[in-house]
Amino acid sequence: MSDISIPLVTQAAPVSKPARVQPVRRDLPTTGFIDPTQAKPSTVVAATSGSLRPAYAQYVVDPTTHDTVVRIRDTNTGAVISESPSAEVQAMLQGLKAYADTVARHRAALHPGAAQ
Repeated sequence: MSDISIPLVTQAAPVSKPARVQPVRRDLPTTGFIDPTQAKPSTVVAATSGSLRPAYAQYVVDPTTHDTVVRIRDTNTGAVISESPSAEVQAMLQGLKAYADTVARHRAALHPGAAQ
């Protein structure tokens, strides 16, 4: 029939327990360079040299369309760092929805008995 060989499927090794979630340590420095040779491995997880701003994600759901917008905001100022989808895409979606509603109303007006 065919010269294609099907690979043998075997059982995978069991997954061990996941590591426990560690609490956030507020006493760690957030700016400046951290020398990895001088730091204790149990206290320093990563060093960013202060280039990352403290930020949080804000999820906004439009109650009428149920569209979700994710905004990344600066913790200190509350300013929007980034937004997904962008304002341009949101405006385009609103225009497309308005057009679809207009087409639906137009079809309903031309064929009044068809939309039951």
